Amino acid sequence: MTPVLAGTYVILSDLSVTAVPAEMKGLMNAMLDQLVPVEADQLISALVADFKQKAQNKEQLDPLGFEKNQDTKRQMLEKIQQNLAILDGKATPEEKAAFNGWLVGLAQATAEAGREGGFLGI
Repeated sequence: MTPVLAGTYVILSDLSVTAVPAEMKGLMNAMLDQLVPVEADQLISALVADFKQKAQNKEQLDPLGFEKNQDTKRQMLEKIQQNLAILDGKATPEEKAAFNGWLVGLAQATAEAGREGGFLGI
């Protein structure tokens, strides 16, 4: 699932005990609440519906599907690129552009949810 991969990539980019829970929550909230572009409504709605169903069934999300080691981030990026290549063949240019914008918004919301600074991260 590309959105979860993108958010997880952001989380792994700067692991912090205080930021990880907030970033995970930010990713989930962004997936459920972020404005969906009209051009990619069907695609994103299907992804979000699948995500909601898995959450209701309390399924463990393991978007990685590969060995977790020091190369994990590189492997995640490759998997995201593979998924987006599949989208190239199945979506219109407008759908792809809208999906990519939505995906960047998820990554940004994830990163912003874990902002740290000031005294004790406040």
